[in-house]
Formats: sequence, structure tokens, C-alpha cells
Amino acid sequence: GMSFVNFPYGGIISSSQPLIEASIPVTLPINAYKRTGSAGRLEDTSIAIVTRFIHPTPGSLTTGKKPQEELTLLGIELRSYLSSQTFAKVETQGAVGGNNSGYMQILAGIGYQYARVPWLTIRTDIGAGGAGGGAVETGGGVLINASTAVQANLTQHLFIGLAGTWHNAPDGTYSGTGYTIKTGYRTGGSRNPQRNVPYRMRARFVNDTYLRAAQNWRTRDRDLPVDNLGLQFDVYLNNTVYLTGQGIAAYRGRAGAYMIGLLGAGITYPGNSRLYMNTEAMLGAAGGGGLRTGSGLVWQVNAGPGIRVNPNFSVLATGGRLESFDGPFKANVLSLGLVWHFGL
Repeated sequence: GMSFVNFPYGGIISSSQPLIEASIPVTLPINAYKRTGSAGRLEDTSIAIVTRFIHPTPGSLTTGKKPQEELTLLGIELRSYLSSQTFAKVETQGAVGGNNSGYMQILAGIGYQYARVPWLTIRTDIGAGGAGGGAVETGGGVLINASTAVQANLTQHLFIGLAGTWHNAPDGTYSGTGYTIKTGYRTGGSRNPQRNVPYRMRARFVNDTYLRAAQNWRTRDRDLPVDNLGLQFDVYLNNTVYLTGQGIAAYRGRAGAYMIGLLGAGITYPGNSRLYMNTEAMLGAAGGGGLRTGSGLVWQVNAGPGIRVNPNFSVLATGGRLESFDGPFKANVLSLGLVWHFGL
């Protein structure tokens, strides 16, 4: 097909280009209860918190031609199992340690796993995608990643894993090896479909507005709010408690290149009411756009009311606080989101 991109708020990039798209079908239980009278089920998908420690090779340089320091990345990985042994994955991480605040990577790939015993899995995968920011010299932005891991299945649904990791930007100087720690939750996976857990999920299209809460929160335009757009996904563990992950980027407020990725947990109460309250706490990586987030490690808390417009959609408005752990960045956050409810 064809695609078009433009940056309307003071940007100079405007481009048209061809695109090639590959898709993998996944059966989602969208509104299954309303259609069939049975709870929606997602046969086999996992969500994991990913912490990655990368040691760059000696030839890795920053965009300022200095030796690249070690990176610590934090993010999220989603896997969809195509069979008992193969899976497709998508993951995103951002820098939370070192001097590369603002570095982000988004990768997609495929993998294979082998389980000799039910509680232990050996897995290998390969992926590719885009990466850049934070003065990491990735050239045109293409990044290739491969890893081999040992995964311990603590229960039918909970797992932890340790992986050896390799990164390479073929168009830049950045490359490195390291290790990855993953902690995750897997839906489905039972040989008996009747034992699979009822599945609920929300997808949120959100607008977050940052308001100054510290004098030196930005390197410039300190009185100017920052508007951000992004997506947030919530996977419910029961009727009220959910795991959440989000990716958001600035679109207005002279903060171009600012991005944030967060993950955490929240509560929706009452779970199936038309009017509900939502609270959540998240941790993640943020940087770029002149926002002074230090190493990039940040936390955010939100709370506010939601109203279901119909069984499929609701509107959620929250207020919150976002701060960096080791930088001067502090902001009050006003958020408005359109929520799409999956499953029940």
C-alpha cells in the first residue's frame, strides 16, 4: 500500500511512501459473552515485564562519537502462541539506566520453545524493528535482536525467565550483548480448554497533558504544557485487578522526540458497573524532547472516574502525577481516554 506522514505542529517532515505489511491472525474473544453466552477466552498469549542489561561492543559509539556506555532497558513483551512450540512476539523497551535517556526500541519477531518438563522451558527467538534516541548511534534505526532463554513456569500462568541477548544496528555502530530478566503472566495454555481462564481486556486511546510541577522540569519552554497521544492495554486478572502497559509520545508543546513507556497494575471498581473508578500505578522509561528525566526511570500514578457509553466503549478521565527517580522532572497529568472493552 501507500502511507503518508506529516508533523503539523511546527515540524518540517512531510512524506509519502510505499508500505509492505505482514499480519498474523489471532483469535480475540471480542464481546464473546454477548454473542455466545460464554466467557471470552484467549487460548494462549502472554504479557511480560522485561529488564535488559546491554554491554556494548568496543566499537559502539554515541552520536557524539564517544564510547557507548552500558544500557539498562525496561519494557514489556507480548507473545501470541501459534502452536505449542512456536510464537510471535512484539516488545518495546526504553532506557532507565546510564546516560541514554530517551532511547527506545520496538521489535517484532518469532520464536521457538522446547519443554522437556512442564515447569521448565528452553526458548530461542529473533526479532527486528526500530530503535533510536538518547544519543545511541543506530544509523537509520534498524535493530536486530536475538536471544536464548531458560524459562521457569511457576504456575500454569506465572513464569520467570533469564535470557542471553544480542543486539546489532547494521546501519550504525551500536551493537552489544547482555542478559534479560522476564516476569510474566500467560493466559490459556491448558490442554483442557475448559480450564482456561475467562479473559478480559481493554484498549485505551489516550491524550495525556503534562502540567509543570517543578521549576526546572524542562530545558526550555518551562511554562508550556506538553500534550501526548498513545495507546494503553489492560489485561484483567479477575473482575477488578488488571496489568497494564502503555506507549505514549508528545505531539504538541515543543517536546518533539519525547516518548514514554510504562507498565504496572490497576483496579477498576465496580468491575462491571456503568459508572466506575479507576486507579493505577506504573513504572517505566521516558526521555527526549527536552524533558529532564535523568536516567529515564519514572513512575506515574493515576485515578479518576469512567462511564460506559455502551457495553463496548467507555470514556475515562483521570488526574495523576509523573516524576523521574533521579532527575528534576515532575508533572501533573490530566488524561482523557476512549476505552474499548474486549471479552466480557
